[in-house]
Amino acid sequence: GELVTIPGRALNFDGSPDTLSVGTVEVEVLGPRSPRVQIAFPFGEQRNTTYFLPGVTLFRGPVPLDQGSFEVKFVVPTDGRVIGRGAELRALLSAAGGRGVGLAGDSLRIGAALSPRVDQTPPDIALLYPSGVDSLVKPGDLLTIVLEDSSGIDLTRLDDPHSIFVIVDDRGTPYELTAGFRYDLGSHTRGRVDFTLPSLPPGAHQLEIHASDTYRNIGVRRFLIDVTVPSASGNALTMDQVFNYPNPFPKETFIHARLNRPARIRVQILTVAGRRVREIQLEGKAGENYIPWDGTDSQGENVAIGVYLFKLTAEAPGTTRVTEVGRALRTK
Repeated sequence: GELVTIPGRALNFDGSPDTLSVGTVEVEVLGPRSPRVQIAFPFGEQRNTTYFLPGVTLFRGPVPLDQGSFEVKFVVPTDGRVIGRGAELRALLSAAGGRGVGLAGDSLRIGAALSPRVDQTPPDIALLYPSGVDSLVKPGDLLTIVLEDSSGIDLTRLDDPHSIFVIVDDRGTPYELTAGFRYDLGSHTRGRVDFTLPSLPPGAHQLEIHASDTYRNIGVRRFLIDVTVPSASGNALTMDQVFNYPNPFPKETFIHARLNRPARIRVQILTVAGRRVREIQLEGKAGENYIPWDGTDSQGENVAIGVYLFKLTAEAPGTTRVTEVGRALRTK
């Protein structure tokens, strides 16, 4: 539970302190090694061989190298299975521009006493999409999971509930991601891991992401994603999920449409009697499109309270045009 700070320094070839190099230091901190015994019976005689497995991961990530100095910070997990001698810190140093590379290690000992620190808050979990804020994805896309906690993230993998994993659509085998997590440069509280989206049918799917901090507080967050299959250039144009939000709306609303390929979109705002109030044109992209309407007509005047139709027509070269109609209620 203690926040540990370990300073380090690069050395020149002659052993003198390096006070010039800048760059990064890739750091990995491992817990004590785990002894194992292999029992064999060659020629009917029992022989035991003792060996050691590498310790569990306590920290993994880059820290800045500045004028030959660096500093590693991490929180020791509160799990009692990391207590003991034989823990180690590994540091791979590389100066900017590729000048000089060094690998060093040092031993650590983890005591049994608990830190007075208190933490009962689980990690914050965020999901970054390849296209930014757009939740439309396709199989094979890399989604980035960002985790943040004042006590750091539990990377020990000592048990399944305290690993980083993803459950898709609340079924099947979880996708375990702990080994791929790395802290951000110079941080012991925030890091990320990539998740390759598996083959899923088109439509809405749920990702349930689990992670815990070094105080074993478990965080769970669910995200809805919209999976699409890339359209070949000769495929027919399709447009679906046409609606506006908010609806009803007092001043401004956003008209939504999803396309399977880029197309020119024309939006016509009509009264229920069919009179055209406003027309908007734009280049639509493959995926989700949000088209703002500020509730004004073609003259810039606010339209009256009531129901309006919005007619969307999309057209792409070499394909037939598609049209969808929705309803929007102006309230004031």
